Amino acid sequence: MGKEHKVFENLSPQIQLIRGGVEDETFITNPQGNLVNRILSEGRMRPTNDVLVEAIKDLVKKQGNGFYEPLIEDNGDGFRYQLEVDGSMVEMTSSGLAVVRKELGENILGVEEAIDQTILERFILYQVAQEVSNDELVLYPYSAPAFIDQDYDIALPEGKPKDVQEYYQKMLNEYGIKLVFAGRHLHFAVPDSLIETLYQPNTSHEKVEIDLCRLGRTFVDEMIALSNASPIYGGKLGLIQSQRNYVNGFPKPQNIDVGGWYESPEKFNAMKEQMIRNGDIFRWPNHLYILVRPKGGGRIELRALDLVTDRDLQEATALYYQLKLTHLLIRHKSENGFNYAYDDDAVRIFRRNERQAAKLGAFAQVDKSALGGNKKITIQEQVRLSLDNEVRPLAEVLGVADKLKPLEPFIYRGENEALRIIERFKRGSIYNPNYYPEFVKEEILSYQKLLIEQVRGALARINDNSSDVSKKLKRFVLEVFGEKLERIQR
Repeated sequence: MGKEHKVFENLSPQIQLIRGGVEDETFITNPQGNLVNRILSEGRMRPTNDVLVEAIKDLVKKQGNGFYEPLIEDNGDGFRYQLEVDGSMVEMTSSGLAVVRKELGENILGVEEAIDQTILERFILYQVAQEVSNDELVLYPYSAPAFIDQDYDIALPEGKPKDVQEYYQKMLNEYGIKLVFAGRHLHFAVPDSLIETLYQPNTSHEKVEIDLCRLGRTFVDEMIALSNASPIYGGKLGLIQSQRNYVNGFPKPQNIDVGGWYESPEKFNAMKEQMIRNGDIFRWPNHLYILVRPKGGGRIELRALDLVTDRDLQEATALYYQLKLTHLLIRHKSENGFNYAYDDDAVRIFRRNERQAAKLGAFAQVDKSALGGNKKITIQEQVRLSLDNEVRPLAEVLGVADKLKPLEPFIYRGENEALRIIERFKRGSIYNPNYYPEFVKEEILSYQKLLIEQVRGALARINDNSSDVSKKLKRFVLEVFGEKLERIQR
């Protein structure tokens, strides 16, 4: 650990090493109906959600004559709301995703603040959904849809460019109903100052992205197991903890997720051009459905996480990935031979690990030999080893070790949110085989109360040292919804 500590000792403990951003998707649903209720079956889900998104924009524009524009514009400074392909979900994006090349010390957005932004965004979305639907539409907190109709037809969006329409159609042809899953994506970028410490002068951001993806793919299975939270699909409880990752099964076709991508920038670009020519990748980069992928500007995206309702667990899981990835990057640049071939054999192992993690969570047996680890070990034991030897020592240097405590139920008991959902569902369904609709209502009501608590916590954490977008977002929530928050509190 000596070399790693020497690097970290030169960094301020108040600043996250890797800048973080969050994409959150959420279902707009009616607990009285199927999937996103009758609106979908009547072919009106997309227009309804279009109205919802436009209502948010109108609400923002009315407050302060443009002062809040960064809250809705995709300009690198603010966040945006947009619809997913099938129209049953709205995606919310925290600030800091479009522009990531900033030096440490220049108001770098940390994972904590990014998560708080998406909490406030969810609250705004919830309030507007209630307003435009006379309290009929609500937010469903999990990745698998609340209700599923195997026969419904997803309508394509209107008014989009021809290439976007064709891409949407291809996605629907390949995935169909399996496309209807919500999730959480995390974005990370190495600050320039750390790049200068680890790499030769004038190293391209593309080279850093390839290194991050190659290293970051080795423990995506751990992130899946930590965030599993979709054990119920189609109203039925099965043996799989993450239906999102197991049923959805990105990428498809599987010849996209093959060896070679993360060997070098040159190999990456050659494969990209070849797959585009072959038609394997229809629209770049949207169709590169690998669970960790480069996003430009030295940034990578981790796409494998279920939605979990526990805000502190969200942060702990993101911090785990952030610090372990930093540890591996430092070892990669300071130790000769700390590497592996990103070939077909390695990818087959990763895919098998990831699938087992989605099914069994902490208790999955996985192969961690790519970087010299055990060929057969449970994810629970691997996370414990990584915390002890890689993650917690760095967190202590940065002064954030306490933020990892929400991972303790996982390493001690193998517990994650999926197991807690399963337990609640089992308790209610013992004497009632038709319990699922009631379960959905209870979960929605519980989440609405939890969201209010999380909003209050986010507002309290945003202060003078927070980013400008966070401060504007806080002011917006307090001015528009402050009285309602006070009424709920009373």
